[in-house]
Amino acid sequence: MNPQIHTYSDVIEALDGWLQARGSSAANAVLIRRIVQAAYEEFPSIHDWTSLQANGRIMLQEPYTTGTVEYDHTGGTYERQLTLTDGTWPDWAVNAAVRINDIVCDVAECKSSTVVTLDATMNPGADIAAGTTFKLYKRWYALPNDFVSFWGPLESSTCAFGTYISPSEMLWRDSTYNTTGDPRYYTIMPLQDAYGTLGLYLTYDSDATNPMNFIYKRRPRSIRYTGHDAADYAGTILVTAGSASVTGTTTSFSDNHVGSILRVSSSATTRPTGVEGLQVFEEQRSIVSVSSPTLLTLDSTIQTSRSGVKYTISDPMDIEVGAYQLFLALCKKHLAFEKDVKNKIEYEQAYRITLDAAKCGDTRVSQRRVCGYGTPSYARLADSPKSQRVYE
Repeated sequence: MNPQIHTYSDVIEALDGWLQARGSSAANAVLIRRIVQAAYEEFPSIHDWTSLQANGRIMLQEPYTTGTVEYDHTGGTYERQLTLTDGTWPDWAVNAAVRINDIVCDVAECKSSTVVTLDATMNPGADIAAGTTFKLYKRWYALPNDFVSFWGPLESSTCAFGTYISPSEMLWRDSTYNTTGDPRYYTIMPLQDAYGTLGLYLTYDSDATNPMNFIYKRRPRSIRYTGHDAADYAGTILVTAGSASVTGTTTSFSDNHVGSILRVSSSATTRPTGVEGLQVFEEQRSIVSVSSPTLLTLDSTIQTSRSGVKYTISDPMDIEVGAYQLFLALCKKHLAFEKDVKNKIEYEQAYRITLDAAKCGDTRVSQRRVCGYGTPSYARLADSPKSQRVYE
């Protein structure tokens, strides 16, 4: 049995119908898309949805200290050049820091196996003589691109969480202490020159190369394809029972369609809708690869052969099925205020009621929860799902 999936197309159709039922014209496409995108960005912040929890892992890196270095601040082959003697820079050096004479520096570029350049800000500021000892280490690790937040990293060898500190304290500790061992403290900051990417900064420097695991709150998968633009339904398709291939005629399949949902119609003229529409799709599958504008591959085989039929491609809404009505309520609330409808406060209230119901529905374990310490327990009763709270 295939999982229930709602798409960007379903949301647009639901909201367009809602607006038309309230006397608005059908020319709401831009407004609806703007509201959907805004609500989609807001959705992860209103609750810690279990469907938006993901496994994360970074590989801690043991420091490198083989050889000695010489630093030429300016006027050399490269500006801010750091040259290694009797060693070879490891492949992770470009994303690392180097400590020279207790000065923490960041590596900017790798020029060769023995030459790197240092960051314009994080550098010694003056030449350093040849034969100087150093320590190359990872002071930060890039977090997943969809990272929002987490409780903290779990280091596999110690099975203990580190302690969060502020970015300012992290800079002070990293500059003051030259300690190698199990990471004790961490903070999260944006990575310089890597827009939109956050980094996990650690101290002490790890003394071994091993994994650090964590569960994190992620952003939903981005949505782009609405199923209502020409490229999302151009031409017709041929599908064959027992095959995952889709052959198009005058179609516009794109590599960007990978991960989107293809819905197959039984009609040569009518595009398929979701289960709430009037032309419900016959089959739907996720696109796993696109070979050309007229050929793509699905995640599983088609059950019934069809030739010359219509289709739609739309992005899946990365929202737990039980929270879909909440998402629609959130969109309607924003639309009500945007259109300044007379009873807009009622839509705010309806959203709040739907939110409480969705939170209760997001409970995945049915067991007694108590406030306090012990197993199982919550430090604060408010952290427990509403449907599982026991007040004593």
